[in-house]
Amino acid sequence: MPSLISQTDIDHIRTEAESVLPDFCTIQTGTIASDGQGGNPITQANTYTNVPCRLMPFTQRQIEIEERKGQLQSDRPFWLTIVRSQPIGIQDRVIKDAITYEVSYIDDGKSFAAIKRVQVVRIEAS
Repeated sequence: MPSLISQTDIDHIRTEAESVLPDFCTIQTGTIASDGQGGNPITQANTYTNVPCRLMPFTQRQIEIEERKGQLQSDRPFWLTIVRSQPIGIQDRVIKDAITYEVSYIDDGKSFAAIKRVQVVRIEAS
């Protein structure tokens, strides 16, 4: 059965989605390396910079829904919206406005998706 929407239309929608993301962030990926003393600390690197994004806190209703599904990773979750093609992984870090967040869940399994929704948790400064 043919698709109800053409690939050209999907590509156009994805391009438009990127143009309405109002902010920019940096995505850090971790590398594990030996510290020479038996430990393997993770070193973060700014792998992707100036990534178009939108960061919004969960609403109370979203928190309740995620709790029921068992997918709530924090009492202060945020949704990070990025373009669908942007690489990001679980435990990557996101820096926006000098605040660091850790990726806890990625919701990118939708058909015809124009964006990728990522659940992030603010990392407390030590």
